[in-house]
Amino acid sequence: NINKLWYAAYGSLATLENLLSKKMSLGMMLELQVDGCKIDLTKEELEGIVILNLPSYAGGSNLWGTKYEKETSPVSMSDSKLEVIGIRNTLHFGAISSGIQAGIRLAQGK
Repeated sequence: NINKLWYAAYGSLATLENLLSKKMSLGMMLELQVDGCKIDLTKEELEGIVILNLPSYAGGSNLWGTKYEKETSPVSMSDSKLEVIGIRNTLHFGAISSGIQAGIRLAQGK
């Protein structure tokens, strides 16, 4: 798809620009709270956050992933919960889109 090619090209340029300019990280600019608990965004070098209530995003990408973890449940539109997922950069998003990786699970809450 030509649109994905354009996104990859522009996203790669943006990633290189960010690497070269050493911009302030998202964790230094943003405070996130879910269900009254502060989420530490400084653990990962995040460039984006996605808040979902759907199992797929952007053409079928499963950002939350399929790995089972005790503290989280699978994505469901009927559980009244939102999933908060971190994205490192456009290369990370490309790996998610191709099914190689999942997004970074930050929180799940009401």
